[in-house]
Amino acid sequence: MPVLDDSGPVDRRTTSDPIGGIRRPTAHSFTRRHCKFMATLASPTRPIGRLVLAGSSPVIALAVAALGMRWMLTSSSVVGHAYLALAVAMLALAMSALLLRNAFFPGLAVSNSFVAASGVVLAGWAWQRMAFNLLIPRRFLEYGYFLTEPGKRARHFVLELPGATVAVALTLLLLIAVICAWQQRARWSVVFMVLWWLVLIAVFGLPYLNWSLQGDAAIFI
Repeated sequence: MPVLDDSGPVDRRTTSDPIGGIRRPTAHSFTRRHCKFMATLASPTRPIGRLVLAGSSPVIALAVAALGMRWMLTSSSVVGHAYLALAVAMLALAMSALLLRNAFFPGLAVSNSFVAASGVVLAGWAWQRMAFNLLIPRRFLEYGYFLTEPGKRARHFVLELPGATVAVALTLLLLIAVICAWQQRARWSVVFMVLWWLVLIAVFGLPYLNWSLQGDAAIFI
């Protein structure tokens, strides 16, 4: 029931200050805010958590690739497990690119750059494999074969030309991605993009390194 006093009727169901017009928090509103705050703390998808996960995802992808290579080298079927290790590394990089895009680079141009860079690496591997099957005798790379006269030509088409082409393409795509991200007012987060690109280049270079060490007789067996 409204109560009459000198200032007129006052409704006790509200908590507004009749003097200053300032609404005081009720017990119900305080409880609701407290529950909302606790739910935000308990959520695993808080903005700060997404940023940390996205920023560290390239390093996680690199660790996955390193563990895959270690597992491949100690396995009984090195060649067969190498493809699996590379596939897992590329999957980790794809997930990292998705996290980076959602957290820092929502633009379509940057997303297309991530996809194009992954496609360039896959195309480079396909190029190397086709050249390997065509130019390497019996499709088996003998120790020091690239040091022979026929092996020098094979090395150019298996390692040097695909490697240089992929490196130039990835550099141009990185430049495009950085420009697009900068236009979207991204600043320090560009470092994570560059780190992702470096990990991608390292993963691409794993078969290159393996064939180079074997064919150039750079390791002792």
